[in-house]
Amino acid sequence: MNPFPFVPEEIIKDYAAKNNRDVDTVKVQKILKRPLSVVARVHVRLADQATETVYLKYYRSLPGKDMAEVVQRDFDTSLFWWERFKQSERFNVIEPLYVDVVNHVMLTRESKGDDIQTYLNKSGHLFGTFDDKDKIMEMMRLCGGWLRYFQDIPVDAGEENRITLEYLLDYINLRMDRIVEKTHIGFDAALQEKVNRYLRDQWARMDAGDNTISYLHSDFSLSNVLFDEKGVTVLDFTKKETGSVYKDLTRFFHQLILLSYKPSFKKAFVNEMQRQFLQGYGDGAVHEKPLFRIFLMIHVINHLGKSARFWEQSTRGKLYNRWVVYNVMKRIKKAVA
Repeated sequence: MNPFPFVPEEIIKDYAAKNNRDVDTVKVQKILKRPLSVVARVHVRLADQATETVYLKYYRSLPGKDMAEVVQRDFDTSLFWWERFKQSERFNVIEPLYVDVVNHVMLTRESKGDDIQTYLNKSGHLFGTFDDKDKIMEMMRLCGGWLRYFQDIPVDAGEENRITLEYLLDYINLRMDRIVEKTHIGFDAALQEKVNRYLRDQWARMDAGDNTISYLHSDFSLSNVLFDEKGVTVLDFTKKETGSVYKDLTRFFHQLILLSYKPSFKKAFVNEMQRQFLQGYGDGAVHEKPLFRIFLMIHVINHLGKSARFWEQSTRGKLYNRWVVYNVMKRIKKAVA
């Protein structure tokens, strides 16, 4: 049964015709249904016998949303990043190919590689040994290098969005209030105040000019990076926004911390991945910067709030997340002591 309100083959033919090419065959190989979209992996053979694999994304209608505008915005955003990365040999983003705002469809070219989260989970052994450590460390260096390349892209005039301490405190206190009120993990008002004091102290120690702005990915995580022998490709750009350079940097760094709570990742191995990531970024000591510590704490608190929602979790999920919460609480208390 066709999950789309159109015939996928017709969309592919329109895409090919726009490039003055004819389609021989179209084969839908895989369909993934998501809450807000339906995505199909499509193999295309052209009349000249050339082949390519594309992803067809259909945007489901949302109440009160102009879906044509949403689809066009996402295509324009993808094109913005593609134009700025297409000259790089090792740092990549998804290539947008075609947009059909009437049918709420965007086509992108398939990028090769394994997403890093899946690769790490599959390649690790129970007692924390890996057969391909060198490859993993190269992944980390390339991820750091990609982020540096991305942050060096000049921000358009008028798009600066410099953060303030008041904004950060309002943001994190909203989340800490929920933890204090809704969970029973020992995170009380006294610990909340210690976190606030820690954030204020770190802000006061910042160097002049450290509040640097760049474009943001906002979900720069292990599962959003593909790796192969040609380099890394970062997925899921949905916006063109700006903010602190430390937001994406600490997001990825925190993702590596989370690996240390799994039995297949030894702490020393995770530390080395972090070191290689920062080396690729070009600043091995950046983790000592006050604003790095502020944003890292924000990611830690955000994750704690999600992990501590035991009432929403399966029995197996509760067991693992109680272990995570125990370790995260230790990390927080140590940092703010």
